[in-house]
Amino acid sequence: MSEQEKKHSGGEEIPASFTSLILNLAATALLYLGKPLTPDAPGVEVNPTLAQHTIDTMEILKTKTEGNRTPEETELLNDLIYQLRILYLQTINRPTDQRP
Repeated sequence: MSEQEKKHSGGEEIPASFTSLILNLAATALLYLGKPLTPDAPGVEVNPTLAQHTIDTMEILKTKTEGNRTPEETELLNDLIYQLRILYLQTINRPTDQRP
């Protein structure tokens, strides 16, 4: 990563890994569910369809990587999928006028 790229990414180089991939997908799903990643982040329009697609993508990764993950990666992936599914259900069952 060039110095210019480091400046644009906050100055830290984040190594590519399975963990960073699933965290990135989880962050994307959270945004689609209307949950900003930081308190000062602008609001994002809730899109349950794209949130579901992202969660389903994580399920595909879970299936395709079975037997190739560390126990820590497996635990993180399972926990993230579970939590995202709960948030998804809460979001779609909330009246439209009460969604973030």
